[in-house]
Amino acid sequence: MTSYEESQRQMSRHLSQALDDIGVIQDMTDLRRHIHLLEETLLTIKSKLKGKINVYIVGSQSEGTTTIGMDSDTDHMFISNEYLVVFDWAEWEKEKKILLAIRDNTTPPQLRYLQRLRPDLPLKMDHPVNPTDEVDEEGRVLVSNKWMVDQLWEAGKHLGPMISHGPSRSFQDEVDVVFAFPCASMPGECEFLFRRPRPGHFPKPKTLERAKTCPVFMVPQGHPFRENKHLQWRISTSLTERLLVFDFTAEQQHVYVLLKMIKWFIKPVVGDNLSTFHMKTAVMFTIESCQPAIWRRDNIIACAVKCLNTLLRWIKIGKCPHFTTAGVNLFDGKLDKRKLHEIKYVITQIKTNNTVCGASTK
Repeated sequence: MTSYEESQRQMSRHLSQALDDIGVIQDMTDLRRHIHLLEETLLTIKSKLKGKINVYIVGSQSEGTTTIGMDSDTDHMFISNEYLVVFDWAEWEKEKKILLAIRDNTTPPQLRYLQRLRPDLPLKMDHPVNPTDEVDEEGRVLVSNKWMVDQLWEAGKHLGPMISHGPSRSFQDEVDVVFAFPCASMPGECEFLFRRPRPGHFPKPKTLERAKTCPVFMVPQGHPFRENKHLQWRISTSLTERLLVFDFTAEQQHVYVLLKMIKWFIKPVVGDNLSTFHMKTAVMFTIESCQPAIWRRDNIIACAVKCLNTLLRWIKIGKCPHFTTAGVNLFDGKLDKRKLHEIKYVITQIKTNNTVCGASTK
């Protein structure tokens, strides 16, 4: 081993110890997950007593991939079980409020329009049910994604101004709320996770089997640059993604938290358009493609660089794939060529200047 390699390993050990010291340790991760999953269960019980609502806590808090000083939000998903989204007419059920997910050749990947169907017969609804519904030129009644936002505003407007973060809305900075509809089945593009070839060490086979049973949701978010964005709904695999993060080793969690910190170096350039989700996706694809043996405490810096290189490859081609859903470009609608070039410059500078949160990366 050269003196340079030994120096790299030593710095990685120091970095891992620093992450341990601020709470990025397995015991604390397990505690965070336990607390938020217990809260999730209690919120669901409470919500079901009042109505047909399931509650899920997703994102970094329930994943356990945060620590003091990161100011991570708590993301709540409120699932309205009064409605059911289907992807095929064969899934229609009598006496249920069914929404048919439809698309055409112009609909971006991962997005759908939700058409109201009649509860008594497998036929389309012929009149609006809600004031925000719209009837298209084919006579289909489409549900606006503003509907749930309007409901949340009516329920909480006495709390002050509403804060928006993507599909989520809230009345306080610490909590984001997304209302969503459950899907009757998994859409075809989400089966991409189970079909594509991979080495096999990540995700674990038993995790993939569990992922097949994870619910999929439709959240009220359209493409920011499309004319009918207020009628579009996005497929969400948040629970599958949470399950995959649960598969991270302690060392992989160190790398992920480190990349979330690096994102703060990039935030002044592009704001929140380069998100934690981009970093999470880069980590997942890197874990999937690299052998488990590299993920060691004395190799944290090199692993972080591999993840940054994954992100740089995507920036070069202008496409960031989704880990669980085929055909999606996570840069689309968020980062244009100019912004991608600026991010590339910042990441390259971080690497060239031997700095990953104060540690060497060369």
